[in-house]
Amino acid sequence: MEKNIINVIGAGLAGCECALYLAKRGYKVHLYEQKPLVKSPAHHSSDFAELVCSNSLKSKNLDNACGLLKEEMKLFGSIMMEASSVSSVPSGNALSVDRNIFSSYITSKVKEQENIVIHYEEVKELKEGINIIATGPLTSPSLSQTLQNMLGEEFLFFFDAAAPIVTKESIDMNIAYKKSRYEQGDDSYINCPFTNEEYEINRFEKENVSFRNAKKKFYKSMANFHSNIEFFMNMLNVIVLAAGGYLIMKSKMSVSDLVAANLFIAAFSSPVHRLSMLVEQYTTGMAGFKRFLEIMQTDTSIAESENAKDIFCSRGNIKFENVSFSYTDGIEVLKNLSFEVKPGQKFALAGLSGGGKTTVCSLLPRFYELTGGKIFLDGIDIKEIKLKSLRSQIGLVQQDVFLFAGTIKENIGYGKIGATDEEIINAAKRAE
Repeated sequence: MEKNIINVIGAGLAGCECALYLAKRGYKVHLYEQKPLVKSPAHHSSDFAELVCSNSLKSKNLDNACGLLKEEMKLFGSIMMEASSVSSVPSGNALSVDRNIFSSYITSKVKEQENIVIHYEEVKELKEGINIIATGPLTSPSLSQTLQNMLGEEFLFFFDAAAPIVTKESIDMNIAYKKSRYEQGDDSYINCPFTNEEYEINRFEKENVSFRNAKKKFYKSMANFHSNIEFFMNMLNVIVLAAGGYLIMKSKMSVSDLVAANLFIAAFSSPVHRLSMLVEQYTTGMAGFKRFLEIMQTDTSIAESENAKDIFCSRGNIKFENVSFSYTDGIEVLKNLSFEVKPGQKFALAGLSGGGKTTVCSLLPRFYELTGGKIFLDGIDIKEIKLKSLRSQIGLVQQDVFLFAGTIKENIGYGKIGATDEEIINAAKRAE
């Protein structure tokens, strides 16, 4: 007897799973899918079984319901599990897939099945015979109205959205970092922090782990070194005692000679122990000394031009012309920055933290050298002005206020050594 024809409405995950399960058991299945004629807001591909997120399949651990369910589905020959094994990508304890490969694989399997007839149309009314509705949360308005009339319910609510696809090439890995999800599994996830706190915590963790691993290797090496020294020295004592005892038995050596030999070994072992301690101190000391030399040999001075001149009274006309600057090679903090501040004009730079505002202020007194462009003070390139003269024309008020131990008068007077009381009072009034 010919089996009944079954209509499956919707070629999503449930619809494809259902259609293939029935078709493999001899049922004739009519599978209805509205794509590509009608597309829902969340779906973009024309393939069947389109996922809205790469890790929609959730955990693969067998110690939770999600993992157990998928294991049971494998035993029943689930097409979803078959497709996931073909399209899986690393993601720690989650079962994540390449969405395009996953959907394409299921689509091809459905189309290859002889007992499945595919209809590309929007179903507005139920078909004759047995209907399995697998349209999910993105059921078309027309079919929703039909179900509403049949069930007497206003709507069956379900909300979801397609996750955006972000290419790895678009992520700045100097800021983002790899880490596991929920502290489980390997570091397969790229974390894009939106706060510096998370970024700094991750940096600290990485450096801390690196430091700990280096210390473990060092202690292991030193433990092997010291234990080998101790073993060698103890074995030397054993050999002397064994050889001396044998020679005494053969009457070729006296007890006093054996005692003398032991004293020689004791005298020899003491400097060996001191030498082993020196090796450890030398190893740790040289590591710090090399870093010390690197710091001491770093040239931090700002070179003055041979033709640099003094200026005595600046009008305050500041001009940045295509200024570029980077703290490290290849990473530009400023690029082709140009602006002009007229004498007496109030000028403010506003922006996010780390945007380069403080850097701009530090370039004018030449705390750092430009990597490109020029800065002019009253029409003179600041590189042609002597550093002492240039900086004497500039006053800086840092965002972090610091007062030296002493009186307010002494703090104000520190800006000009030898300033009179009248000058200090005048400066305080002007600052107010």
